[in-house]
Amino acid sequence: MHQFFPGIVVYLLIFIANICFWQLLQSVYMCLFMVELLAGKQKYTKHIFPSQR
Repeated sequence: MHQFFPGIVVYLLIFIANICFWQLLQSVYMCLFMVELLAGKQKYTKHIFPSQR
């Protein structure tokens, strides 16, 4: 039992870290997507209105 317990703890820690990692990755991707979207919008408006430079 004593040798089995740390294995479960390590597994749980890896599991939690994995979930946190994926959550972080997802939020980073969302931020990048939003930035890309805004940058694309700015390029688009610059393309339509070149006189606003």
